[in-house]
Amino acid sequence: MSFKLEPVVMKEVTRPSKRFNKGESAGIALKGPESIRHTDGERQAASHESPSAQFEPGDSGMPARPEFYLSNSRQAQITQAVIDQTVLGVAFVGLDSRIQFANRALAGLLRYKQEELKGMGLESLIGGPGSAQALLQGAATPQAGQPEPSAVTYLTRKSGDAVRCLIDSRAILDENGKAEHFLAFVNPAPSDKQAEELGQIESELYRSQGLQTLGTLAGGVAHDFNNALEVILGFTSLAQLRLSPADPLHEPLKIIEESAKGAAALARRLLDVSRDNPDDEGPVDAGELIGTALSIISRTFDRKIRIEHRIGPRLPLINGNHGRLQQAILNLSINARDAMEQGGTLSIEADLQTLKPGDARLPDSSPPGQYVCIAIGDTGEGIPPEIMKEIFVPLFTTKGPGRGHGLGLTMVQKIVNEAKGFISVSSNPGQGSKFSLYLPAVSGERQKATDSRLGQMPAGRGRVLVVDDEPRVLQFLEKGLTRLGYEVLTAESGPRACEIYSRKSTDINCVLLDLIMPGLSGLETYARLKDINPGVRVILSSGYSSERIRREASEAGGPRFLEKPYTLEELSQALQKVQNN
Repeated sequence: MSFKLEPVVMKEVTRPSKRFNKGESAGIALKGPESIRHTDGERQAASHESPSAQFEPGDSGMPARPEFYLSNSRQAQITQAVIDQTVLGVAFVGLDSRIQFANRALAGLLRYKQEELKGMGLESLIGGPGSAQALLQGAATPQAGQPEPSAVTYLTRKSGDAVRCLIDSRAILDENGKAEHFLAFVNPAPSDKQAEELGQIESELYRSQGLQTLGTLAGGVAHDFNNALEVILGFTSLAQLRLSPADPLHEPLKIIEESAKGAAALARRLLDVSRDNPDDEGPVDAGELIGTALSIISRTFDRKIRIEHRIGPRLPLINGNHGRLQQAILNLSINARDAMEQGGTLSIEADLQTLKPGDARLPDSSPPGQYVCIAIGDTGEGIPPEIMKEIFVPLFTTKGPGRGHGLGLTMVQKIVNEAKGFISVSSNPGQGSKFSLYLPAVSGERQKATDSRLGQMPAGRGRVLVVDDEPRVLQFLEKGLTRLGYEVLTAESGPRACEIYSRKSTDINCVLLDLIMPGLSGLETYARLKDINPGVRVILSSGYSSERIRREASEAGGPRFLEKPYTLEELSQALQKVQNN
């Protein structure tokens, strides 16, 4: 037979336990009416006063409603222990607004001992007659389905200091549905300044997540964009091969080719800026870094901002994360632009400087030596002296709502520190500001540009399997490689490529394989081709390049990687290198 307990009532109990000796000081119990109700609706009387009402679990003579004493019930002891251990402040409050029990968290928050809070009126903590009743009134008459929102108020600590709190109260009802006691849940609330800072952090988090999503979308767009440029570059180079050297169409075709290459380079730069790659560490070409930033800001900044640059010859390499260093330069450039609302001059300078011991620019934490100094300046209003020390403090900003979150300079400082460098700032009110990044110079060889001039393509030999899901790219590759002398097989998907290779692997000298394909990806296709022939020669290609993709390709066995868009000359050179290995 099952039982259904009636709603409970909190009552103070003073009689000692007849079974347990522990917890007598708690003095709180939950006590119900003198009957229970069977599932069939029949009521049965029960007594709480007789010692015979005590029972062990499983006794057939179980009373209708066991009294719930914090002083003598194991369940109550467990409940009190749980409440005492919670980090949320909890108090049992009577209808007279006096505290009957407070847990450790609440006592700690208000700097009282638990026994000191017992019997204290909420008015003495909140600070005003009737204030506690007003706070608890909403819990006494809750609307169905409409929980009362937490109230923000100030509670007075034992020291007299006020602490801002969120208080959520819930009524404990008797069998008639009337409130007899209250449970008050108390949590420290942030100050107005902290709330504002948390709001800024939340906004920055949303912005960061948006940028991350944008970066992911940009990768997919870049893949399609570079496929389109691949078709333009490919057929342009193919047309040039078919024309005689004296043909007047050579010049316009060359302009088309250079324009497509420029568009591909710009898309690659924007894509690099839109994503953060923690693995992109190593020697960085400072000149290329600045050139990329200049290329982006010259196309995106308002024409009322004049851009000047003075870059020293043959700057040495610097160590750091390429994408993050580029982001630091762009952040400072954007700040400089925003400081000149009516227009002005943005300058970017870079040169090699030797800082000797005792140099005033050199902080104690940085060793003397050679540094590449990248300085971004503006002719704006300048930085007031009174806030100069705060500009790198997280969330500090002088920009209006929606224009800044106060994290840009903080991130710039972090990026420069990670590169073992430092920042120097100079500014005069009304004369603009200059941020100088000092980055340690390192030795190393720059990558040499490949020679992709026409006429550098030896005759091809052998059979090449071309795998790409873009029909126009397949068309160009088939025509271009045939023009170079190769025999060409084409496949529009990974499964089709595996089918062809399984039948003709001994006759195929090389596989040109697109990485990003629906269904079976390029790397998955490469793995299956290796199962068929461990010695398969493969060139992986993609319009969506990243260090992660290159690393995965390398871990898959180290095939050569060719980034789209590429010219017919670059493809010819890649095929020659693979076949000559």
